[in-house]
Amino acid sequence: MDIVLFARSLLQDYPAHRSLFSIGLFVFNGKTCINTNVLMYNASGVLGMKTGKTAGLRRNLATVIQRDGKAVFAVVLNAADKAERDNTMVKTIEHALDRLQQENSKVLSGAPKGSVPSVKHLEEEKTMGLQTRPLLGTVEGIAEFLGAKIIRNESGQLLVSRIITSAANVNPGDIYVPISVEESRRQALAERAVERGAVAVMSSGNIEGDFPIIEVPRMDHALRELATLARSEFKGKVVGVTGSVGKTTTKDMIALVLSYCGATNHTTGNLNAGNANLAAVASLPINAAYSVLEIAMMDQGAVRRKSAVVKPDVAVITSIGLSHGSHHAEGGADSILIGKTEIFFELAHGGTAVLPSGDARYEQMVARASESGRVGRIISCGKRDSDDVRLLDAKLRPTCSEVTVMIGDTRVDYLIGQPGAHFVMNSLLVAGVLLAVGGSSLALAGLTAYTPTARRVERFRAIPKDGCTIELIDDAYNAAPDSVVALLELLKLREKVKRKILVLGDMLELGPDEVRHHLELAPKIEDAGIDLLITVGPKAAMVADAVKNIETVKFQDAKTAAKKIRFLLQDRDLIAVKGSNGMSLVTVVMAILGSRDARVRQDYRWSIEVEPANTSQFPTHPIRVVVSGNKVQGVGYRVWLQREARARAVQGFVRNRSDGAVEAVLFCAQTTLDEMLTLMRQGPGKADVTKLVTENWTRKLKDKDFLRYKAVSV
Repeated sequence: MDIVLFARSLLQDYPAHRSLFSIGLFVFNGKTCINTNVLMYNASGVLGMKTGKTAGLRRNLATVIQRDGKAVFAVVLNAADKAERDNTMVKTIEHALDRLQQENSKVLSGAPKGSVPSVKHLEEEKTMGLQTRPLLGTVEGIAEFLGAKIIRNESGQLLVSRIITSAANVNPGDIYVPISVEESRRQALAERAVERGAVAVMSSGNIEGDFPIIEVPRMDHALRELATLARSEFKGKVVGVTGSVGKTTTKDMIALVLSYCGATNHTTGNLNAGNANLAAVASLPINAAYSVLEIAMMDQGAVRRKSAVVKPDVAVITSIGLSHGSHHAEGGADSILIGKTEIFFELAHGGTAVLPSGDARYEQMVARASESGRVGRIISCGKRDSDDVRLLDAKLRPTCSEVTVMIGDTRVDYLIGQPGAHFVMNSLLVAGVLLAVGGSSLALAGLTAYTPTARRVERFRAIPKDGCTIELIDDAYNAAPDSVVALLELLKLREKVKRKILVLGDMLELGPDEVRHHLELAPKIEDAGIDLLITVGPKAAMVADAVKNIETVKFQDAKTAAKKIRFLLQDRDLIAVKGSNGMSLVTVVMAILGSRDARVRQDYRWSIEVEPANTSQFPTHPIRVVVSGNKVQGVGYRVWLQREARARAVQGFVRNRSDGAVEAVLFCAQTTLDEMLTLMRQGPGKADVTKLVTENWTRKLKDKDFLRYKAVSV
């Protein structure tokens, strides 16, 4: 079945849904390994959600995508923001199909016979996925290459997915290298990594356990050897991303878009320190078409040291700003410019630099690229008529952005599934990377599905107290003046919320001018229409003192703010949390959400403006519920009730009583209370409930009991 005919049949078979989708069709050359997981998710996941025929679509797509010798094209389907009201999407789809038909003929007619190989599913690749197999795919292979011995390996050939230096980010199949932690903590972290699924731990001594240990004289030398080998054997394109702000976001956007063009590997989260970069390069999968790696600068020379290992084919600089300026107090912005542009000096000969032309230091970046002698091409991205990627229009919506760009002579329209002008500017760099690697501009349609890395403009629907529904924007992973301004510009768009609240923590590592940089935010906060400014830390407190006509609340630290924050919120508030990671504002975020179980991550369609007003009758006091029956203790009733209550943002606690009953206290809206009582009459699977009695809870409320739902014993 031809992929084009299959795509057309989707339009014919599901006419009621065809305006819900934009279909991008991308050419894969014969050497590219197809990213079937991404294709399956985007195609069958989206269509199946709307049509209820997920399984059938998955089977059809699998047949088309994986057919022997003809896996040349792929279909990617993404929900379109203007679905129900924009029927012109169908014409766009049909035009794309026509283009694909032409490209299909060109590629197949020009390809030598037998040059498009079948996708081989090796036994280990079935288990681990085609994109996650590094060059040395087993623990034994890695140990042999390093000349190291393996202690306690009784499991035969152990397959490896990645090499990683962060225990918190270990996935099944990884080798954990505890190189970035104190020696005293390595044993505990190694055990934690194995619990998370690590197949082995690398060590230079002082680690013991009933798990495979690769013993090497020096872990940094071992990582560098593995990285050097992997990079020399990697045949795909490597994209290195650095800059003062927006590195992780831009890296993730690039990786997402490139994944529609071929199998793509990228840095996990924001693991961008020196040893983490070594591990990322050592984990380069031999069959990926692209790898996108983030390169951070914590000191002068760091970018060059890391880039010497990464050896990017394409270098992206997001901006030159003041983030981590305290590490460059003497040279200031000039020192940061020199440090960031060192990536050019380790670029593959004739490589490409992708740069934002709107940056104040753009011309200096261009000069440094020329000075390096290694940059063969510069792709400028911005609003100038002369830019290679030129922004024509951007409609900034409260929850998404519609963008039109010119890439060379080609006009491209796409939707970004997140709000904010900074995402728009980052997307221009993504388009620049596509231009650099020769990818199809149609892949930009994939940005519809973009969701940010955790704690970077991450949006949630939260219920921090009874009946109070708010929208939370967690942007507190890090902060610099430019990123705070970007958040304020986003908040400025939100005109229909009840109140706009900003929780601002200190911006750290800004250098000797940190006070000035904080105070310069005051007029921008006023202009954004903030109704309540809550500050955390002494420097942010100075901003609170400087703003005019805005209600302010000041806290010395995040722990104190977390205890009080929920009492400052009202129904239908929009609250944004922003500050440097060192200020620990994650505790404030978690206090607002109540618990991790209460997190409801939102896609771009949702906002507090569309949330219906809560008209439920609220109790003025908690309700005590006594559950009794033939068997209500020893059946997991407390754990079950705790889980059900947290999922509904119910506050209170549950405990076993000495008379064999279970006693719970519930504090929630009446509609939620009715639902909880119905559930409690049923109980978990092994429970036998015969009686349920409710009454008002007359004891004095203890705040510690109601911060989150608790299971306690008496």
